[in-house]
Amino acid sequence: MEIPEELLREANRTREIVGWVKPNAHRIPLVHEGKVVGFVTPHVTAWGMTFAPIFVLPAYRRLGLMLEAYSVARDVTMWEFAADTNVASRGMLEKAGFTQWRRGNGGWLLRRAATPCSTLASTTRRSARRSRA
Repeated sequence: MEIPEELLREANRTREIVGWVKPNAHRIPLVHEGKVVGFVTPHVTAWGMTFAPIFVLPAYRRLGLMLEAYSVARDVTMWEFAADTNVASRGMLEKAGFTQWRRGNGGWLLRRAATPCSTLASTTRRSARRSRA
């Protein structure tokens, strides 16, 4: 699915990410009930992978879209920035397994270590066995 230009313009007007929504960046759409309602911009840095900038239309926040996106990327070390004023994002990042890592300008960098796929697979198998018992 394609990310509508109006969604990109709206994201670039958002105080937290204004100026960070670059025209030619690789983005992955966030979809809810067949509608593109946001995006992530995955890229790798020296610190690991980040999805920033991230944008979700206000009406579609708190639906678990970002938790789902982070659950797919468990096999890589990830980091994100959460501004001191963005309590909701910080809470979501902590719920996704991120922990406070470094103080940044006006907020915190949070990081989550990679979980090898084999570890996830064995954990999933153990959970499935327990639920059948």
